Amino acid sequence: MVSKALQKVTSVLHSSMDLVKSSERFLENMRSEECLSKFIMDAKELAEKNFSYEIEDEPVQAGRTLFKVNFFFVVLDTAVSSLKEMFELVENHSKSLKFLYDIDNLQTRDRKKLKDACTHLHSVLSDGEECDV
Repeated sequence: MVSKALQKVTSVLHSSMDLVKSSERFLENMRSEECLSKFIMDAKELAEKNFSYEIEDEPVQAGRTLFKVNFFFVVLDTAVSSLKEMFELVENHSKSLKFLYDIDNLQTRDRKKLKDACTHLHSVLSDGEECDV
């Protein structure tokens, strides 16, 4: 859902950053014993519905620990890491270009702040003597 929202042409930068940050918090909060237990219970219910065979009520503790350490937390940690990286990229993009997203108010903006923002954008788009603007 977040990925689809971020890919929209009409996506607003500030809203996108909020979506990424809230997704990161959600995944970090999932990294708990309570969420792991709920995940395992949901998986059991799906297995019973889809495969119609009896399974033990309680998972083998060693198997649960292996699943938690080698899969559940690894997947969550990878997702959180990716979201943090995405958030940093969007945040860096935002710092350089956010003044352009409010183009209707550029004429009423403080001239010094506008010049500083343009100078910063120029430096971001420059590489030594070469420049993209």
